[in-house]
Amino acid sequence: MQRIPIAFVCLLSLIDAHGTEEDECKDSLSNYCRAQHIHSEYEVADKKLNQAYQALLKSILKDSEPQRLKESLLTSQHVWIQFRDKSCDFVALIEVPGPRGGQSVKCLTHLTNERTKQLTEYRLCLEHDEEKCRYVFP
Repeated sequence: MQRIPIAFVCLLSLIDAHGTEEDECKDSLSNYCRAQHIHSEYEVADKKLNQAYQALLKSILKDSEPQRLKESLLTSQHVWIQFRDKSCDFVALIEVPGPRGGQSVKCLTHLTNERTKQLTEYRLCLEHDEEKCRYVFP
């Protein structure tokens, strides 16, 4: 008889349990399911941010002074990420446990969505969309 390592059995039970929890989350309001939902919203927001950033970078490379704009974008994005993370760290420190849980991740999602809008507006302005440019630079 072959012995199955206990770690493998534990891993299989976790995989099976995780699949079951995912199915339960479709209609559940459990803390685990709420946390999963909040985190997945952040992942979607982060993906959209990266897409907006890449689209802006692509537009910058078409500009007459791409290096200057690219360096400025890189610097501003690095500083913005620090700002976002520190702001949401603060939110995490003042977070009250309970039904409001997950505020720090909600903060990340909110600020990430706002930055995505900014980067998209910058790209449209750079591409000479006069209507959008008025809102970026009033």
